[in-house]
Amino acid sequence: MKSTLYFGRWIRVGVFLFLTTLFLGKPGSVRSESPYQTRQYTTNELYQMAFTYAQAKDYINAGKYLFAYTQRNPSKYANNVGGFRTAVDKNLGFYDSQTEIIISRNNDVTQNLVTCGKYQCDESTTRSSQTNTSVQPLPPPPDGVILCTDANYTGNCLLLSVGDYPSFPQLGINDAITSVMVGSQVKLTLCQHANLNSKSITFTSSDPNLTDNVFDSTYSWNDFASAARNFSFKMLRYVQYR
Repeated sequence: MKSTLYFGRWIRVGVFLFLTTLFLGKPGSVRSESPYQTRQYTTNELYQMAFTYAQAKDYINAGKYLFAYTQRNPSKYANNVGGFRTAVDKNLGFYDSQTEIIISRNNDVTQNLVTCGKYQCDESTTRSSQTNTSVQPLPPPPDGVILCTDANYTGNCLLLSVGDYPSFPQLGINDAITSVMVGSQVKLTLCQHANLNSKSITFTSSDPNLTDNVFDSTYSWNDFASAARNFSFKMLRYVQYR
C-alpha cells in the first residue's frame, strides 16, 4: 500500500522534478547528467545515487532514485530482511515530505511574483523550509556495505556488494575510509595492504568512526590511513556472508 501511495505522489511531482533538474546543484560525487539523457541504472547504482543525494540534502533526487529502487523490488527489500524495507520506506517518506515542502514553496514564490513582484509579499510571514531536518542515513542493503571517507557515514561514500576488492586506488578511496556501514547479513574485512595478505580488521556491525579501532600502540585504523598514504592502507579484503 505504501508503494502505491508513493507512486501517486512521485508521478504528481514528475513535472516539477524535470524542471528543477535544470537548476538543482548536484553532489560532487554524482556524475553530471543531462535531463534528456536516458540511462539504465543497476539496482545497486540506484541505491548509491539515492544515498549520495540524501547526504547532500537533495531530497528530490534522493527520493527519485530511492523510489526507482523500490520499484525494482529486490528480494532483500521485498522480504524486509533485517528490517531493511521498514528503514527504506521511512526514509522515502521523509524525502517525499521534503519534496512536498519544496513544491509548496515553489508555488508560493510563483504566486507572490505574480501578485506583488517579489517574494514574500507579506514580509512579516515566516515559513519554515523543512518540517523535519534530520533523518537516519539510509542503511546498507543486508548483503552490502557502505564505506565513507568521513565520520558518521559522510563524505564520499561507496556501496559495495559481496565480493573481493583488492585495490582501493581503483575505487578512488585508498587511505581514506573513516566510517563503515555493514549490512545485517555480511561482515567486512579491511586490510592494511593490497593483495589481501596483510594485517586486517573485521566488522560485523557499523562503525561511525574508525579512530577507536587500534592498529598498534601508535596508530588507529583511521589515523594511520590518513597520515601514511604510502602504506596503501585499509584495503578492503572482502565482503562475505556471515
